[in-house]
Amino acid sequence: VRVANNTYFSGEFTVTAWVKLNAYLTHQRLIDFGNDAGSDNVLMVLSGPTNNILFHIYHGSSLNRFDSSIVLFLNIWHHVAFTYSGNVMKIYVNGSLVADKILMTSNIVRSVLRQKNYIGKSNWNSNPNANFDFGDLKIYSKELSNMDIDKEHKSDFL
Repeated sequence: VRVANNTYFSGEFTVTAWVKLNAYLTHQRLIDFGNDAGSDNVLMVLSGPTNNILFHIYHGSSLNRFDSSIVLFLNIWHHVAFTYSGNVMKIYVNGSLVADKILMTSNIVRSVLRQKNYIGKSNWNSNPNANFDFGDLKIYSKELSNMDIDKEHKSDFL
């Protein structure tokens, strides 16, 4: 799915969604918003090289990488949330914080117009299109609290 050009991320943010993986495909994206491969990308990967969740933010071409050890089960609905604020990146699954990372620098998200914005697709041609079902994808221009994320998880999507 292609998403319209916009600034989307200009500081702290949260991305939430309900997802059900149908297969483990290396580097299958939940979202990849950027200007090309390695150009101001904000991306969330649902199954990385070891089927783990990845959360990457590019400041220009400089990568800020958060590779978690968390693996989602196949064919089961999960609520996922990714937050960024200041110098902290967090990943939540089913309303619970499962991983976080403190970065050495802060304000890594550049406020730029992103023109190649995808759900389930990568800006890198070598990566596969995603094989998952999703719903209720939301992007917030603030970091949601643990309580807010738990409330999102307990909503009546399913």
